Amino acid sequence: MNIEMKILYEEGEYTISFAIILVLCSGLTHAVWNMFTTTSKNKSVFLWFIHITAIALLLP
Repeated sequence: MNIEMKILYEEGEYTISFAIILVLCSGLTHAVWNMFTTTSKNKSVFLWFIHITAIALLLP
């Protein structure tokens, strides 16, 4: 295996690992968000708060 192919192989491993980590974090975030939503007393206020917070964090 030459150096160029080895570099591409290593970059591919990094990409797959990063994708798996993103999927696992996304699933964990969704599970926690769902748990907090189902246990909150006022679901609509909680959901509005979560969406406004997400917009404020992701917009800039």
